[in-house]
Amino acid sequence: MTSAPRNRLRALIEALHEVGELALTTEPLLDLVARRLGEELGDVTLISLVSEDGVWMRPSALFHPDPSMVASYYAMLAASPARVGEGRAGQALQQNLAIYVPRVDPEEVSRSSRPEWRETTRALNVHSLLIAPIGA
Repeated sequence: MTSAPRNRLRALIEALHEVGELALTTEPLLDLVARRLGEELGDVTLISLVSEDGVWMRPSALFHPDPSMVASYYAMLAASPARVGEGRAGQALQQNLAIYVPRVDPEEVSRSSRPEWRETTRALNVHSLLIAPIGA
C-alpha cells in the first residue's frame, strides 16, 4: 500500500475514533449542533437538557454569534436556573410543542423575561425563536 492510501486510511480511522468519543460524551455533540444551528440561523442557540428529577432545564450547549456573550448567558442561567414549565421554552417542553417565531422584537424578549435576566437577555439581542422539545 502506497503512503497516500495509508494516510487516508489513518485519517479515516482517526475520524471514526473521534466520532466514537463524541458518542460517549454528549457535550461535544451538543456544542456542534448548537454552533451549526446558530451559524445557519444567525441567532442565539441554546440546547437544554432536563435534569434527572424532571424539574430543571439545564443549559448544555450554547452558541451566540458574539462568543463573548456565551459566558454571560451561562452565568445568568447558573445564577437563576429555569424550571420545566416556566417561560416559553419551559412551557413548550412541558406540553411537548414546537414553537417557531421567525421575528421577535429583542426588547420584547427582554421585557418578557425574568427581571434578573433582562440585562443579559437584552444584550443577547434575540431576533427569532425556535423551541423544539426532543425526546430521548
